[in-house]
Amino acid sequence: PAVPPTLEPGAVRTAAENEAEGRVFPGRSVIGPDGIRRGFTPDGTPYMGEPTAPIVVFEFSDFQCPYCQQYVQKIEPTLKEKYIASGEMVMIYKNYPLNDIHTNALQAAYAAQCAGEQNAFWAMHDRLFESQAGWQDLTGDALQAELLSYATDLGLDASALDTCMDSDAVAEKVRTDMQQGQQAGI
Repeated sequence: PAVPPTLEPGAVRTAAENEAEGRVFPGRSVIGPDGIRRGFTPDGTPYMGEPTAPIVVFEFSDFQCPYCQQYVQKIEPTLKEKYIASGEMVMIYKNYPLNDIHTNALQAAYAAQCAGEQNAFWAMHDRLFESQAGWQDLTGDALQAELLSYATDLGLDASALDTCMDSDAVAEKVRTDMQQGQQAGI
């Protein structure tokens, strides 16, 4: 898969340039209680903010990474408050599980991506980072049960999430995100 053109240096763009690139994402998006739009690009990539924002940030992240957790807890709130909520920035999330060192990161990525099928990617994203210590050392059925319990806690259909996590489509989506990260030099 090709790297999206917005990964090129200089990702500050006008609304017209965004529209010309097709970054006016139709379909699944909601305005959260914080007033921030959350949705999915046509290829199923989660985003937060207005798609036509002049600043585009691609966040390549691993749910088991302690540094990614620190970013989500310490830096992301400021970005949301100052730039995303104001419409100046859109953050596009890309899965980048480092499964060689974070053995549960891939399953966590699947869980978040599948929560997105129920319009709850960002809720699962937050829950995974908040609860990282509770699932990072689990294995097999215990890990799956913990991830499904998060879905239940979030009011999601845990059975549908379980089925989705075993699908070829979610595996391909995560694999594509990783390839795009590698092509971008991450």
